[in-house]
Amino acid sequence: MLFRSVTSGVMFMARASNVAPAPPAIRFTQEAPPGTSIVSGGMLSPDGRSLAFIAKDMSSGTLSLWLRDLNSTAPRLLNGTEGASRPFWSPDNSALGFFSQGQLRTVGLVDGTVRTLASVGPLPLGGTWGSGNTIIFGNRRSGLTAVLVDTGEQRPVTTLDRDRGESGHRLPQFLPDGDHFIYTVPTPRQGKAGPTSAHSRVKHRVVSFRVRPKASSMPIPASCCT
Repeated sequence: MLFRSVTSGVMFMARASNVAPAPPAIRFTQEAPPGTSIVSGGMLSPDGRSLAFIAKDMSSGTLSLWLRDLNSTAPRLLNGTEGASRPFWSPDNSALGFFSQGQLRTVGLVDGTVRTLASVGPLPLGGTWGSGNTIIFGNRRSGLTAVLVDTGEQRPVTTLDRDRGESGHRLPQFLPDGDHFIYTVPTPRQGKAGPTSAHSRVKHRVVSFRVRPKASSMPIPASCCT
């Protein structure tokens, strides 16, 4: 299994005499590490220098996180990430968040330390890492929850509306300010998404869409709200 990623820069020009050279485009192909198959898309780090992905060991069936620095050709296994799903990056590129065995966990990329931050249950609905070292995650038992990485302190940031048939707030994604975030709310009638703040429960609908029976909800791109 192969996947490809392309990144490029954008340059704004004030004077023709002060034009800086555009950063080179990066084009690469990532093959599965020996004895594995890739089971997720690649997650580029915020600085665009590293790629994280999940691969399945073909002999044991174990899923684990792998990391490739783009200045290297060989990815490395991140030990202690067995059973990983739905990885996401820290804003400073130094760690990854992921879900494993019903828990929200992080792994440091310098020292390899794996920490367990919260119990999520068997069906995590995505996570995102923002400013203030705060992670927001979703599960099927409640609305979105914020957890402080430094202390493990948790608090709810959204609440399910059972009268509308909401079964989970999912796919949270911090916006560039690191405070506001968007998420999706599938219901039997329609889904919705809205930017809200990690420090406030006020939410605003951005877009609505129909959710077909037995179909997963549509992710909302951050570009719709910036």
